[in-house]
Formats: sequence, structure tokens, C-alpha cells
Amino acid sequence: MTHDTLFQYYMKRRTVYDPNNRPDYTKRRTFISVPVPENLVLEEMQMAGVDGELIRHKNAPSKKVVLFIHGGSFTSCDKGSDRSVCFYIVLHSDLDVYNTNYALAPEHPFPQGLNDVYNVYLSLVADYGAKNVIVMGESAGATLALGLCNRAKANGVALPACIVLLSPPVQAEKSLPSYTANYDTDCMVSNFLEESWAEYFQTTDPEVLSSAEASPINGDFTGFPPTVVFASDSEILLDDARMLEKKMTEQGAYCALEIGHNLIHVYPIYVNLPEGKQAMDRALAFMTRAVH
Repeated sequence: MTHDTLFQYYMKRRTVYDPNNRPDYTKRRTFISVPVPENLVLEEMQMAGVDGELIRHKNAPSKKVVLFIHGGSFTSCDKGSDRSVCFYIVLHSDLDVYNTNYALAPEHPFPQGLNDVYNVYLSLVADYGAKNVIVMGESAGATLALGLCNRAKANGVALPACIVLLSPPVQAEKSLPSYTANYDTDCMVSNFLEESWAEYFQTTDPEVLSSAEASPINGDFTGFPPTVVFASDSEILLDDARMLEKKMTEQGAYCALEIGHNLIHVYPIYVNLPEGKQAMDRALAFMTRAVH
């Protein structure tokens, strides 16, 4: 499969959120099981009461871990959805991966999903030490990743060694220019802001939507760990990534922004494609430097 083939596959299946004809989200929460490579171990477990799985080398458990948070518009997918990229991370590094679930909307609106990933982060920090924990999220999972770091800082909790964000939505307050400019070239995301307000936040209250946990761009990034952000110049969330890089840099935090050209939303997770593999290899090099 090529990138263009995958792009066309998703483009044909892209949907627009209609509040009068709401999706059946339970149908979006199934995944095809990916076999565990023979030299890896996948241990199903709960952490802070949340289902997850620890993925590690069979004979060489690491003292460093990536907290991986899946995407899915806050309503769909689960830890199985991104298992392939989690396997890739472990196979090509000396890092463990803790691949976590979290409460999904609309049954569990904001901030329940954030509460889950934050509590998982606290457990990992207790087990590994913050300097040995990396936080990584894709799409909605990237929002949660940044949100949990904002909460950790506000609560005086040690921040992770680094943060990796793939196509992060960083604000829930207003439509940004790329939401309309790239509407026809984003094969996976359409009117996600309307869907988020209705299904995830279940409010249009400005006080809620402007909080640093709902709109992580409104956090204070002074003293934040090194961060790398990936986005595509053809996706709706391009301006979110640009806003984040600008604000973090202005506040003295290191933030590297990688913008892929004409690539699919969250393209680094598709490690079976050259574009995804190359991006993930760069992310791995960044993460490895941060914890060594």
C-alpha cells in the first residue's frame, strides 16, 4: 500500500458530523488484532483503574517508558488501534510502551478521558520516575497528552522527559483558518470542532472551552520539556500545530515542528509506509536523546 492509496481509502470513507444523524460510536471502537512480534511481550493490565497494556522486549525490560495515547476524536478507537506503531517503537528502541485506554465520549464527556490519562501518568511517574517517562499522543490523544502535562504542571507534578504530538488539536474555542482552507484536502477530519462540542465537551461554555485542559494552547509552557510536533500541510489541524510551536517557543520551551507535505492526518503512525516510518524514526531519535 502507498500513501496515496491510503489517502484515497480514507477520503472515500470520510464523514461529516450531523447532529441530527449521530454516528453509532460503538461501531467505531472495534479494531483488527495485530499479532505480537515473537521477541516482544504484551501484558494486559490496569493502571489507576484504567485498562492498558505494557509492551516490552521479551528478555530486556526497560527502565524507560512511553505513555502512548490513541486518537479517535475522543469518541472512538482504543489501545488496540495503534498497536502496530507501539510495537515499532519498542522494536526500534530500548523503550517500553504503555498503551492506554481512556473513557470515551459521549458516554464519558470531558474531563473523564483526561482524568484517566492523567492518573495513568501519575502511576508511571511513581514506577519509572518522571525523567524516564515520555508522553506521546496522536490526534485527540495528543490533546490529552498536552492537557495532562498542563495539569501536572499546575499541580506541581514533575513533567515528563519529553513530549511527542502527532496532529494535535490544541484549542476548542474557534475555527482556525486551516479548518476551512484544508477542508477538501484532509481525508480523515471534517467538522471535528462541532462534533467535539456536541459529543466530548457537551457544552459551548467559553469558560470550559478556554481552560488549559480543554484548550491546551492556553497553558503556561514555561519550563516545559522538549516537544516535537508533527502535522501535514494538507490537514485541517495544521494551524493548531503552528500555534503551539509559536507559543511554546515564545515562552522559552523547545518545540520542533515538522510539517509533512500532502500527507495524511497523523501520518507518523503508519510505519508500514515510507513517509510514516521516516517520521517515526525521527521521533524515536528525539525520544532516545531525551531519556539518555
